[in-house]
Amino acid sequence: MFKKILGGIVILFSHLSVKSLSRLLCVTEQQVDGTLKNLHAILDIQNDETNMLRLHHPSFRDFLLSKDRCTDSNFWVEEKQAHQMLAHSCIRLMSNSLRQDAPGTLVDKVERSRIEQQLPPELKYACLYWIQHLHKSGAQLHDNDHVHQFLETHSLHWFEALGWMENVSKGIHAIISLEGLILVAFFMV
Repeated sequence: MFKKILGGIVILFSHLSVKSLSRLLCVTEQQVDGTLKNLHAILDIQNDETNMLRLHHPSFRDFLLSKDRCTDSNFWVEEKQAHQMLAHSCIRLMSNSLRQDAPGTLVDKVERSRIEQQLPPELKYACLYWIQHLHKSGAQLHDNDHVHQFLETHSLHWFEALGWMENVSKGIHAIISLEGLILVAFFMV
């Protein structure tokens, strides 16, 4: 649990609160709080649930990700595995949360509060960064794997969410980069 939570924090592409991190990783807030309770020296941990978790020293991230520097296996975070875990967590969260909502409605016609309710921070994070985590994990994609199944079922829901966040262009770039993973996997076979 310690490596899952701390590993998740150090490889996130943007900061999340304890509440959002717990939802993304599918663990309880108490598990996150319990894991982080003795780490105030290295993490900026606020009691306010809207405050983001931050490392006090970015070099600590480098330390945890280096097997040569972090010789204690209880603390060392294997970066590819951590990215793979977060990619799976993002896909699971999006699969369970994204649904078509207000088809054909322009984003400027939707109230901001409704968007915030439908797209909490952890879901926004998942929509924006799941493909980057997939890339960093070194994943090889295959027919009918979890990525294929997600895209087959939820690609339109994902693009709708990106539209609500006014980030469709990031989705297009992400798909292009995902295509690169598919081609690499294809040529490696």
